[in-house]
Amino acid sequence: MKKGTENSQEEESPPAPKKSKSRIGRILFRGLIYSVLFFLLLIISAGIVLEYFFPAEEVRAIAERTLSKKLKLPLKIQKIGFSLLSGMRIDGVTLGSASQPLAHVKKVILDYDLAQLLQGKLVINQILIDHPQLTAVSKNGVWNF
Repeated sequence: MKKGTENSQEEESPPAPKKSKSRIGRILFRGLIYSVLFFLLLIISAGIVLEYFFPAEEVRAIAERTLSKKLKLPLKIQKIGFSLLSGMRIDGVTLGSASQPLAHVKKVILDYDLAQLLQGKLVINQILIDHPQLTAVSKNGVWNF
């Protein structure tokens, strides 16, 4: 009978390492979840800081003023929005006078490389232009641009 008791004790001892493996697995899983939540919190915080240091209304006014000087035509932007993950969105861009605009774009999206931005370099990956309109008019041999 002692042999039977020893065999039953040997059979019961192997499940103990399984519990320790599952416990390590749970700890690693919790660590992964906490890391992901920390990373999301970091991204949200960076988005808030971006909005604080680069207020969209001030950037819109600076962009209008600078681009109007460079293009030597009045430029009007309705709205600029920043997103850390998706880039910059510019709504309602009008080039030229309000009555006879030379160009109008409903929406422009600038997609940048986030890794390069974190290194201090602005690299534009893609520019999406939605509903562009160009109006070229010639009066007495003089074009509107």
